[in-house]
Amino acid sequence: MNDPWEKFHFEDFPTEKAIRHRYNALKKEWVRDEVTVRMESTPFGHGAMRECFRMKKLSNFSRSCDWRSNSNNAVAKRYMSPVDPKMYFEEVKLQMDAKLWGEEFNRHNPPKKVKLVFIFEVHLFHKNLGRVKLGVDCCQMAVLEFPDKPGRPLYHVENFIEGNYVKYNSNSGFVKDDIQRQTPHAFSHFTFERSGHELMVVDIQGVGDLYTDPQIHTACGTEYGDGNLGTKGMALFFHSHHCNNICRSLGLSQFDLSPSEAEEIKNHSCSSTQSNTVLRGNEEICVIPSEYERTHLTEFLRLRSSSSISSVVSDTIMEDEPEE
Repeated sequence: MNDPWEKFHFEDFPTEKAIRHRYNALKKEWVRDEVTVRMESTPFGHGAMRECFRMKKLSNFSRSCDWRSNSNNAVAKRYMSPVDPKMYFEEVKLQMDAKLWGEEFNRHNPPKKVKLVFIFEVHLFHKNLGRVKLGVDCCQMAVLEFPDKPGRPLYHVENFIEGNYVKYNSNSGFVKDDIQRQTPHAFSHFTFERSGHELMVVDIQGVGDLYTDPQIHTACGTEYGDGNLGTKGMALFFHSHHCNNICRSLGLSQFDLSPSEAEEIKNHSCSSTQSNTVLRGNEEICVIPSEYERTHLTEFLRLRSSSSISSVVSDTIMEDEPEE
């Protein structure tokens, strides 16, 4: 398998030890272990708040120190301005809570399942066959702490996703115009309905239906950092969202807008290129949660969730990947 980052000559970078902090959303626990990484010193890009560095992580479950065959490509992200270290950990918790909603969406049999938060390929190394791919599944974001560096700096780390990166919608109502893929917008709408209007997962971006960096709006407007715009953020989404075939197949309700607002959104949607998602006819209707479920949303989701990783990998692989 060709390494898209071979040209960056990671063999020239220093090898560093770091502490990896992972959040288990099902158990509500943090797990930490030591990892070995090599990282660029100069960022290759940045967003509004964070800059990005290419990184390789040596596999924990392999005895070999061959970086060419036993390392994974990752992206490390660091806030460009000083922030409270708690922000790094709160962001990881947000990502993993959003992953629970992705699993709930998938249980309703949509035409295309979503994968949150990050993707990784699971491999074994056979003495005759070489690198053997076992499967693809979801992997979590983690916090990396560098104890040997001044100030013990923190980074977010994600597995690298290869492909065309697209932002489908934002936390403030933006919807990509040229190709309106149905799944990301239906997913945001679904989370609003399935939570009993208590929250909404937005800021959908990624490669295909592999989503990264989501944001969560909550009815109370607290938790999940400054990107949580509360009910205002939810309203902004519906002021740019036109229900598509997936929304209708899941029985999602149209948001109550004025006739002029609804007509404007409809006309805008008709002028945009729609994707060709084909319904299978076995989608499960979204049911509004009971009052008890709504007041215990996170616990409700955890009870319904199970490990998506354990279905394709063995315990030896799980030693290096997130516990679920």
